Amino acid sequence: MFKSLSLFTLLLASASSVTSTDAEAPKYLDIKAVCKQTPKLGLFGQLLEERPDIYAAYVDLEDKTFYLPSDDALNAYYAATGNIFRRAVDDVAKASYQYVNGQVDLNTAREKKRLAQKSGDNKNTVVISNNASRRKRQLQLGNDTVTTAGITVSTGLGTKSEILFGDIQCTQGLIQVVDTLFEIPVPIIETLDCTDGSEFLSALKDTDLANTYNEMGNVTFFMPQDGSFEANSTMDCASVQRHVVENQALYTPDLKDGDVIESASGENLYVNILDDEFYMNCVRVIKSDNIVSNGVIHTLEKVIEPMSAPPSCWAKNTTVVPPPVKFTGSASTNQVGRMLAIVGSLTALFFAL
Repeated sequence: MFKSLSLFTLLLASASSVTSTDAEAPKYLDIKAVCKQTPKLGLFGQLLEERPDIYAAYVDLEDKTFYLPSDDALNAYYAATGNIFRRAVDDVAKASYQYVNGQVDLNTAREKKRLAQKSGDNKNTVVISNNASRRKRQLQLGNDTVTTAGITVSTGLGTKSEILFGDIQCTQGLIQVVDTLFEIPVPIIETLDCTDGSEFLSALKDTDLANTYNEMGNVTFFMPQDGSFEANSTMDCASVQRHVVENQALYTPDLKDGDVIESASGENLYVNILDDEFYMNCVRVIKSDNIVSNGVIHTLEKVIEPMSAPPSCWAKNTTVVPPPVKFTGSASTNQVGRMLAIVGSLTALFFAL
């Protein structure tokens, strides 16, 4: 009896031990070790080795998704900035902007057409876009040609970072490898200076709105592209404010087909989405999710005109049912024949029931 009980207890303890062992989370290498061992990512691992201050910004993190630059991307950054990433203290902030909270694998990013997450300690937003259907392409990575994952991440100064490959596990979370470093968002005036927004910036300054919107929290700008303004024309205050939504940062995940948004001028803006492209009052958005420190800029192909009712372009995304035809005179022989055929079919169906 006691022997059987002891054997049962031993088996139960063994089973519990096996279950406990099986349930343990898998052990992954530290982010620095993973980078150093991963082809095309070794240069960032070397950076973490050489810059303890940057490594310190990563080592204690948990459950993050890191968007780390490939060797080619980091070399391009070094060349463009005079190797500044290796010595500038401010680049710790830039390094801290290369990740988002939570683990966003490639399948999740593809399933969710667009996804906004807070990034790093500075809480700036990035927007992750599934563009596999239209913009998946091949890139030369060193001596190799790789097919991109078809996913782009939008950050500051109009930067679009394309994911090359990823879903690499490390102790701190998940690594995706990108072709361009993220850019930290800056205020609207500086952003427009750097991203072909000089005409809209001039309109903001002419109407004394530039500083107001530079300091306001949560603003959305629908900016007409340079060259779309009429020559020698100026936009009055109401015209400029028609392109602004105050107290809301509306990234593409926030815009839904059929939305009606009130602009700063008090006029309605009508949102239409057709074939994954966004329209505001029938004006196409040609560049989306240019992140600024206090909101977002979407670039339009031309100036928005005021509309007092939903625009006709909404019909492009709607099934239109024509009204019934009213007979005002005699019908043709073909029309009569078709009507008799329909009546006959309905009569046969009635008697069959």
